[in-house]
Amino acid sequence: MRTWQSVPVCVSLAQASSRAGSPLFTPSLPRGERKMESPERQNSGHLQFFDAHCHLQDPRIVEEVSAVIEEAQSVGVDGFSVNGTSEADWDKVAQLEARFPDLVVPNYGLHPW
Repeated sequence: MRTWQSVPVCVSLAQASSRAGSPLFTPSLPRGERKMESPERQNSGHLQFFDAHCHLQDPRIVEEVSAVIEEAQSVGVDGFSVNGTSEADWDKVAQLEARFPDLVVPNYGLHPW
């Protein structure tokens, strides 16, 4: 039987950004300036898909992340919400946003288990 402990599932922006080296110090593009869909799909009449929860920073796939993104784009995915799970992977999430600024929306969280 699993026993549950009280674990914070998120931290405030003030808490997270006050930590040394926090990726939250890096400003993202303002809302409305991010281009999430590829130019050929804009106004094409095709459905646009956004992966609202993924972990492209996962060590099992990070070495092949370009191929993963290309494959997803080939079937219509135009953006990715990349969710960090602990401070240990926040830098990887920030690196993915820097590498794919038009595709990756970073999220910095603490997974409860």
